[in-house]
Amino acid sequence: MGLRRLAIEIDLRTVEPIGSLLGKFFVNNESLVVLQTLFASENTMVELLEIRRSGNQLSIESIERRRQEIAGKYGLIDFEIIDTDINSKTYRVIVKHRTPEKLAPVLKEMGDAAFLASPLRIEGNRVLSTVFVEDERMESMVRRLDEQGISFKIRSLRKAVLPRSHEISPIQLSILRIAQLMGYFEIPRKASTAEVARMAGVTAPAVSKAIRRAEKTLVERLLQEREFTK
Repeated sequence: MGLRRLAIEIDLRTVEPIGSLLGKFFVNNESLVVLQTLFASENTMVELLEIRRSGNQLSIESIERRRQEIAGKYGLIDFEIIDTDINSKTYRVIVKHRTPEKLAPVLKEMGDAAFLASPLRIEGNRVLSTVFVEDERMESMVRRLDEQGISFKIRSLRKAVLPRSHEISPIQLSILRIAQLMGYFEIPRKASTAEVARMAGVTAPAVSKAIRRAEKTLVERLLQEREFTK
């Protein structure tokens, strides 16, 4: 099964509420960069943001105390502060929000046949992103975007070859990335399976399954390398 690597430019104004959601962040902040889209489904999207405040630096503790207020203010389902730089007043934050109404049917129809790469770049009202899509579903995705009234331009389209991930699906890789960012693999552990599941919008067993498959891959690779060096 072949893959296509699609570089696409989308007008944010035609994919509300993403446009208004990001616009709210700029009211109290100097800059915002979407470092990575970690997860995207018909229901929710999870993104890693880098936010630089224009006002006073806020401690992680004060942000945690205002969690519900902040989530409501920016229209978020949930968020998690990953780290902060006091000198530059910069925060790295995982945010979870509802998938825009126009984009949801596209993601539902495509399923695992398409997935977002990173990073995304936001320039004014435009978002530039890279999508990997199966050959036979390419025309379907483009047609669906058009039917939903989403304004877009295809910047480039070429064949893509991705390395095999030992049966780890793109969704499971997204879960692993969220777990890693939240500190699940650190010692001591900073996030539980349930907390990762809550942020990723999946079940705790789905998180456990993704982690077990990753561990299996790493162990097999380690043992193979060990055998090779004997």
